[in-house]
Amino acid sequence: MQLDRRARDLKSLCAEQGYAFWLPWITCFEGWVAGTRGNLDEGIALIESGVADWHHTGTRAHLPHLLALLAELYLRDGRLNAAGERLAEARAQAESSGERYWEAELHRLEGEVLLAAGDDADRAEACFRRALAVAGRQGATSLELRAALSLSRLGRSPDAHQLLGDVLGRFSEGHDTVDLRAAQTQLSLVHPPADD
Repeated sequence: MQLDRRARDLKSLCAEQGYAFWLPWITCFEGWVAGTRGNLDEGIALIESGVADWHHTGTRAHLPHLLALLAELYLRDGRLNAAGERLAEARAQAESSGERYWEAELHRLEGEVLLAAGDDADRAEACFRRALAVAGRQGATSLELRAALSLSRLGRSPDAHQLLGDVLGRFSEGHDTVDLRAAQTQLSLVHPPADD
């Protein structure tokens, strides 16, 4: 994974240059990589440690993003209360700082937590649609794809699969990434290719 290699390179550069400020941020991304590879306990511990150390730097920049990564791993681990708490913290931080670049993902993850908890699918759909709207306004096509994929997987809305196809069609490269492959798979499940 490229992020894994880049995190190691950045960590080495910070150590070499004596610039420790970014080390907690790097630790969070190392945790996210570990978690997405299935090492959820390790990933969660690394991100929790990174977030705590990031607080000690005195900055609050990027916290909504880092907390969302943590919430995602808690969600994958089935720890829904912890995921919800971290998302609430991320939303509060985004509100107080005005930092909105990861806002769409916060809405999407909120919908995923609602679904995992067995809550009202209408509320989850509303979260996914908010995520789509925010990502669209921001021109954040990758986050728009994630929101469209979540909406399509929900399977309740007749326009969801069309939205997913429309967003997917805007990508001219990166078709081997996890999100794009997942979107392609989802569309093939909805509209299987015709046999020749």
